Amino acid sequence: MQATPDSAQENPRAVELTAYQICEWEVPIVPASYRRDWMIPHAYHCLPMTLANQSGWFLLLPHEITAVWDGSDSEKGLTISFPDGKTPDFVMAKSHFGQGIVSFGVPFLFRTSPGYDLVIKGPSNYILPNAQALEGLIEADWSPMSFTMNWKLHSPGIPVTFRAGEPYCMIHPQRRGDIESTRPEIRRLEEDPALKEEFLAFLQKRNFNRAHNKFRQIEREKKAQTRLQAYDRDYFLGRKVTDPKPIEGHRLRLNLKPFRDLRTPSEKR
Repeated sequence: MQATPDSAQENPRAVELTAYQICEWEVPIVPASYRRDWMIPHAYHCLPMTLANQSGWFLLLPHEITAVWDGSDSEKGLTISFPDGKTPDFVMAKSHFGQGIVSFGVPFLFRTSPGYDLVIKGPSNYILPNAQALEGLIEADWSPMSFTMNWKLHSPGIPVTFRAGEPYCMIHPQRRGDIESTRPEIRRLEEDPALKEEFLAFLQKRNFNRAHNKFRQIEREKKAQTRLQAYDRDYFLGRKVTDPKPIEGHRLRLNLKPFRDLRTPSEKR
């Protein structure tokens, strides 16, 4: 399976992401959705959050499991059960590290373009009570090792259900060295007069809208689910308060390519 039909010749910026199947069980890989179960309609007006929601690919659970931790550090301190007590043909989750960590299998060995790592994490802004996804960074341009996706249960005795069809892992490539080569600095805003002017214009517009909304509280509550507040709309539309011209390259949605399945029908389970 290959992430993109673009070749390096057709698109010099294309990053290859190939998933080689290493186990005889199926786990769908799909572009991450911008939707989350907990988000009310108005929450989707937060563009930074919805873009983060889509920044990668989901691995979806083929069957449901429920895990309960007894609070011990032992591998045996985790109990995993299935709906109606029926064990599936293959078991996705197990206790491998102890400490209430649920380890999910990943039936692929991933390979990235040279110089790119693979970020392994839980779905962005995905809330699962009593469980926290653990993250990893793999040098997937050379590593021949497989990995597990791990979730840490918080409190003993409280069941956590991972539902079939829900994402249990999110992946995306990251160019190696970008973080190390970043030069972080702290400066006073006065050192950039143009940026200060834009920021003060933003504050003035935001404060005006907040004052205005106090007089329209009832109407605002009625429409909160269906409209954008004006000070949010500038960023949403990719423009500055001081300049209505849209910023080139601004995005409202990400358009990730789906994985192309290059296996033959006989090679699929």
